[in-house]
Amino acid sequence: MARNLSSASLPFQCAEVCKGTLTAKARGKALATTAVKGAAGKATTAVVRFDRRDRRAIARAKAVRLTLKVQGGGRTVRRAVTVRAR
Repeated sequence: MARNLSSASLPFQCAEVCKGTLTAKARGKALATTAVKGAAGKATTAVVRFDRRDRRAIARAKAVRLTLKVQGGGRTVRRAVTVRAR
């Protein structure tokens, strides 16, 4: 998470070409979503950016849950990480 709460990133890697979404939630409310694509065998970083309203919600909640949902090679993979605001 960026120090000024303007963005959050999550690295991932796909064995085959993949695409999906990265969603950020605070206190159960979706704040921002972005589409991601990954090349076969290459490490990629998905970045989601926050506007002023989102940054305020993050500061109040003190944490953001990032959920990456990727589809590729005939299967779907989900990865969730909780990031604390500083």
